[in-house]
Amino acid sequence: MSNPLFEKKFMLNLLKEVSGYENGTLRTTIDLVRRPSVLLTAQEPSVYVGPLRYLMIMIAYYILVNSFLVDWDEVANRHMAEYVLITGNKEDMQYAKFFSLFMGTYLTPYVLLMSFGQLIIVERKTNHLPYKTEDYAAAVFYMGGINTLFTLVYSIIFITCDFKWTAIILGGTTVFYLLGAKRLFELITIDRFFPEHGKEVKKIYNRATIIVIIITSLIIGILAVTVYR
Repeated sequence: MSNPLFEKKFMLNLLKEVSGYENGTLRTTIDLVRRPSVLLTAQEPSVYVGPLRYLMIMIAYYILVNSFLVDWDEVANRHMAEYVLITGNKEDMQYAKFFSLFMGTYLTPYVLLMSFGQLIIVERKTNHLPYKTEDYAAAVFYMGGINTLFTLVYSIIFITCDFKWTAIILGGTTVFYLLGAKRLFELITIDRFFPEHGKEVKKIYNRATIIVIIITSLIIGILAVTVYR
């Protein structure tokens, strides 16, 4: 016979753990958005989740939703079918498989390759600045975690909305971004971790990001084509 009190307590503990309230993930996320530099100089680091662990937690959330709870083949085919109805080009349906593979399978290795690639380049190009490798690692991994969380939100939009509303939402956010409302979409930028030399670090980080995106996209693209064939 089930115990309602036990079930209620179990569900409450589960909710706290998943939400990050119990393990510090929620506190870390809030302070990352509000004042990210504090996480590098915290007097009580135990109140925050460590940078690499934070990245892995966000990846775990993404995998939970997009690999176990969602059939991305069905989602991708649905969106592409609606797109084909608009354009009339049936050949575009072939891209549904690539989209499904990336969102459901290859995003995790993509994020990890991106994060470690960015760290290697940033660390090598900033030797003249008064920061340690651990500081750059913390900033890069925390940003990777936040970006993964952002991607999770966008994936939920893809899952729950039809093609028309997805296009409106993504198109609208792009317009706002280009008009200068970057702060709404860049929850954190790497310069906010390093108040004294933030602009220089950000410039190097942005260049590293472009290089790593090109290399990582080629690697993931080759893997996707190999599997697709």
